[in-house]
Amino acid sequence: MLRAILVDDEPLALESLQQDLQTHCAEQVQVVGAFESPVKALKAIQSLRPDLLFLDIGMEQYELDGFELLEILAEQACEVIFVSGHTERAAQAFKANAVDFLVKPFLAEELKAAVEKVMYRKSKPDEALLRKLVDEIRQPTAQQARQLHFPVVDGLVLVHADQIMYCRAEGQLTRVFRSEDSPFVTYQIIGKVEELLPADLFFRIHHSHIINRHFLKKYLKGSGGVVQMADGTTLNVAKSRKRSFLDWLRTQTNQAPP
Repeated sequence: MLRAILVDDEPLALESLQQDLQTHCAEQVQVVGAFESPVKALKAIQSLRPDLLFLDIGMEQYELDGFELLEILAEQACEVIFVSGHTERAAQAFKANAVDFLVKPFLAEELKAAVEKVMYRKSKPDEALLRKLVDEIRQPTAQQARQLHFPVVDGLVLVHADQIMYCRAEGQLTRVFRSEDSPFVTYQIIGKVEELLPADLFFRIHHSHIINRHFLKKYLKGSGGVVQMADGTTLNVAKSRKRSFLDWLRTQTNQAPP
């Protein structure tokens, strides 16, 4: 549940936003404060430390506008959704690292989508904390060195390299297929995943695929060729990677591919 504070100098707009959140986002958002005055809102934000701030931009009757309020709150860990009729300032809002910019009057679907973006941001683990955790894990043996750690939405997945059959890029994410468990998605791009994998076991046969040679059942000739994995999956080999892949395979197995 996201704890939210609303700031808008128009009483009707403030009341309408609060009602919309209650109607459409009650399971995701709890409004802990609603203020017409940015000065009063500032004190409440510093005291209550909300997760989310719904913020108007132009508040002419007060000494602070939305951007000036954010400057004061620079150290406050709070997500921001701007709610304004000043569409010409949308670019400035996103430069201020806003999650979204809702133009008055907005649709219920737009409000729900903006809240979902905040939920997604909040669900991602702290990368610095995860790196620290990984660094603190001691792995003195070669066997333990193949125990890999992948960041996922709710924490870390630990998996031995020998259990990974292949990996598939899915945009900015990577799906990892295992021999003894169900696949999982890490929010690392496939290039980062490639850096984690032992080079004697894994080869990136395509910009979208990395395979483990221990689970390679067959190589079928072609322009780039096709590999068949132990689970029956077939994956294309990029034409530009074919020669280096076959050379690597011969080196690692001391024989030509089937």
